[in-house]
Amino acid sequence: MDEGENTAGESSGSNLNPAAKPFRPSVNTPRVERTLIIDHERTLFMSFSGNISRPTQQEIHNYFTGRFGNCIESLYVPELNERDSESGQITFSTSVFPKVIMGDWEEVTLFMSTDKPVRFKKSRRPRRNNN
Repeated sequence: MDEGENTAGESSGSNLNPAAKPFRPSVNTPRVERTLIIDHERTLFMSFSGNISRPTQQEIHNYFTGRFGNCIESLYVPELNERDSESGQITFSTSVFPKVIMGDWEEVTLFMSTDKPVRFKKSRRPRRNNN
């Protein structure tokens, strides 16, 4: 063995069993995919009108935390070069915030600053097909 070369168990701190069989997943093992779980009561969808006057994720974050305190659980605003860059979503820590922001309206436009409008829309549960 060359100097400097290390194998499992030799002062590398590894606890691997050198006699273990290689792992080969079953062909039938389901692939785990990243899925977006939406809490419809706490989530609002955002759309941006044009890329020129679009607020940053930080501006949107500051807008809400400046008014409501620590109220955001998650916030997604895509980069301008991303696919579907004209939409995002915000999930609040409780369902109270979307109700305060939206009132009885289905869609509301807020200005993060004087020239940066963001349109917010309520999240709706998908309808079940009762056939």
